[in-house]
Amino acid sequence: MTPSACIKKWKASNLEERSAAHEHFIDLCRLLDEAVAQAYAWKSDISDDEMLTKLQAVNLERAKQYAKLCRA
Repeated sequence: MTPSACIKKWKASNLEERSAAHEHFIDLCRLLDEAVAQAYAWKSDISDDEMLTKLQAVNLERAKQYAKLCRA
């Protein structure tokens, strides 16, 4: 889902806030997942488990680099 598609979908929605909250949250999560995948040049259909594994690896590597800088 693109940001413009999400905006179009929810502007046209006549659901009340309570009944639409879960679906709206899921759509926002999808948008965020796609943005993260694009930012790291990962395939767009990456699974949640694969994304979390890759993000953990990135964070661990950055933590190592930061620790080296702090010791210098």
